[in-house]
Amino acid sequence: MADDCCKTTEDGVIYCTLLPSGQSLKEKQDQVQTGGTASPLWQKIRGGAMFAVGCVLSPCCTPLLVPLGLALAAGTPFAVWASLNIGLVYGALTLLSIVSFIVGWHWLQSNKASTSDPKPANANLSIREHRVVETKQR
Repeated sequence: MADDCCKTTEDGVIYCTLLPSGQSLKEKQDQVQTGGTASPLWQKIRGGAMFAVGCVLSPCCTPLLVPLGLALAAGTPFAVWASLNIGLVYGALTLLSIVSFIVGWHWLQSNKASTSDPKPANANLSIREHRVVETKQR
């Protein structure tokens, strides 16, 4: 098994990638080649969903959503707290809207970056998983 994960460079340096127990080299290479992340279609869907959440929670929709939410939660401790701290509720919803837009934009941009610029084979290996053992070839 150690021979499967060891390589020799042109200048005679031997390096070995040590994998966590129970994981084969083929599984690790598949994970590295796919980036260890979701597929581009899934990134596009979740980026669009975050944009939808950002639009619903935006300051233009919150005057409609907050009274509706308070009416649905009537009689609960949350409704009492939210009606006493209505400014905090509007501020939190605005902040969530901004964060949703930023995360949605990031997911959509990482989708474009992953399809146009493939990563090297060892780009996603952490220090624990990729320990380099250097020896000189005799």
